[in-house]
Amino acid sequence: FFFVMMRVGALLVLGLAVVSATVFVPTAYRVGQGPPPFPHVPMNKHHFNVTMSDGVVLTSTLYTLKDVQIHDTKLAITHQSFPYGAMTEKFIALLWGLSPLLKLQKRHGLLLTHTRGSAPNSGRFPGFRQTRDVQEWVAWLQRQPWYNGVLFSTGLSAMGVMSYLSAMVGVPVKAQSVSIAGADEYRLIYRNGAYRALLVNSMLEFVGQPSYNLTYVAHEAPSDWWSATNLAGHYDDVKWPALHQAGWYDAFLQDTLDVYHNYRTHASSDVRDLQFLIVGPNGHCFGGGAIKWDEGKTKQLQLLGSVIEAVLFGVLSAADTPLKFTLGLDLLKVLFKPVPRAFWYVMGPGLEGSKGNWIAAGPALPDPTPKAWYLTPGGGLSESAPATPAAAAFLYDPADPVRTRGGCIMGAAPGQGDQKHAIPCGPWDQLPVTEGRRDVLTYTSAALPEDMAITGHTTVVLHVGSNATDTDFTAKLVDVFPNGTRLLLQDGIQRMRWRELHRGPQPMNPGETYRIEIDLWSTSYIFNAGHRIGVDVSSSNAPQYNANPNTGLPLKDAAPHRTAIANNTVHMGPAKASYLRLPVVPMAAAASFAEGAVQELLRSLNATTLLGAPSHEALW
Repeated sequence: FFFVMMRVGALLVLGLAVVSATVFVPTAYRVGQGPPPFPHVPMNKHHFNVTMSDGVVLTSTLYTLKDVQIHDTKLAITHQSFPYGAMTEKFIALLWGLSPLLKLQKRHGLLLTHTRGSAPNSGRFPGFRQTRDVQEWVAWLQRQPWYNGVLFSTGLSAMGVMSYLSAMVGVPVKAQSVSIAGADEYRLIYRNGAYRALLVNSMLEFVGQPSYNLTYVAHEAPSDWWSATNLAGHYDDVKWPALHQAGWYDAFLQDTLDVYHNYRTHASSDVRDLQFLIVGPNGHCFGGGAIKWDEGKTKQLQLLGSVIEAVLFGVLSAADTPLKFTLGLDLLKVLFKPVPRAFWYVMGPGLEGSKGNWIAAGPALPDPTPKAWYLTPGGGLSESAPATPAAAAFLYDPADPVRTRGGCIMGAAPGQGDQKHAIPCGPWDQLPVTEGRRDVLTYTSAALPEDMAITGHTTVVLHVGSNATDTDFTAKLVDVFPNGTRLLLQDGIQRMRWRELHRGPQPMNPGETYRIEIDLWSTSYIFNAGHRIGVDVSSSNAPQYNANPNTGLPLKDAAPHRTAIANNTVHMGPAKASYLRLPVVPMAAAASFAEGAVQELLRSLNATTLLGAPSHEALW
């Protein structure tokens, strides 16, 4: 065990030479293109049938390297709950086979448990309500002669959600690596009461379960039905180190950031300092956008994630007793002592000579100072609230919604569902979908005299009214370029009848004013001098969210022919101020991690591993 631990530094050197298996949806994906080619990795493939307590048989597939035979060895197991098809399984197995970890430690296996309702399994597809199956599957695993007692949990997207939720049933995980996922199914399906139609439909089509959307529609309220897939209240059951990876334009961005925060603050005290965060500019969809990110920097983040995961798993790969696990955590704290716990991509306009598009690092994401920018009559955005009351009104017609263009979405592939064209995520100019529309209010600041960095949670506070009993209000944060481009940074929505979510649906009273806060999630960006800050306010963003019919009816009772036009109002002024709240940080807090610092950090970690680790005797 200690021989393995003392040599784990070799992984870091290997990691620099190995083509890193990206943990994000590959940035090379483009509309109309397939995945990038991968080298062949010779592997063994073993199939098992596992019978659940209700009689449903779930298939599991175990992958090992070709020269590892399960009849004469014991393996540490990396597990994923798997709802996808054969092509995706092959892709996941190849990513695992290319892991730097396997260059040193071959006695590992990847075990994919196919969920019920997915081919060839029987049973009804359960969405993310699979924790009981995971619990029974682990009991089966513990009886297998080839299992060494060490379990790692990983997952991307839906598999990552199940990895997070496994903590609810006491799965004995030693370390975890999750990418672009969340741990609260309700928040994945609904955002401030609005149904995330594009995400849900794309996700369910991908796993071959399109009819399951009826189940989600039937549970529009945040009732106890959702508690089975919400990790809240279970974070103190997390007793392992973890790597959390997100993307600033990912459909699960805020969920990943919130899980990371809860692990850091509520997990077992001896692993709180072994939580790592990497945030790239990536998304959960097809690539694209007005900005082309620095490919070298994104690859550095991907490599860093692969190596951190390899070190976590490598050190703990033989920690089959509580003593070995405790000693392994101690060694990890030594190895990672010089390593920042958070790495994130600071975005920028991408123009020649502009600031941004680099990697920042620190013990965590920086604590911002909230700064208000007030909506003013005539479309201004000011650091001071208007001195006199004012209002702006528009008509919202559900039959003609503002179309989605970019943002934190799961992009639809060409021809998928009712989409004739792909809807890519990311930083797209909003003018093509908003210019000339009377139902979009645009607000723009004066040109900034100097650069301004933001990192963290962004909110738009509005005082609103309507003649309808229910409607939506949407907000977008944009960077307004000198040429007029309104580059989307983040967006959000509030469905008005769910403005007090846990009190149940609350109809609006026509003529009454309501204060709402639209959560625009988080971002990290540098507004360059000469650019302007922009906010777009409207009542729709389709098909990202289903267009609100303005009738106040439950989602399950809505119908295309049952709609109403809403007359919506946004108030401004001293008593009913509407404003943008930006998470401003000092430029130093968003400064670039020095050029070549990732490679230098890896070399530093390697030296620490080989020269600075406690001796075998001291550890015992």
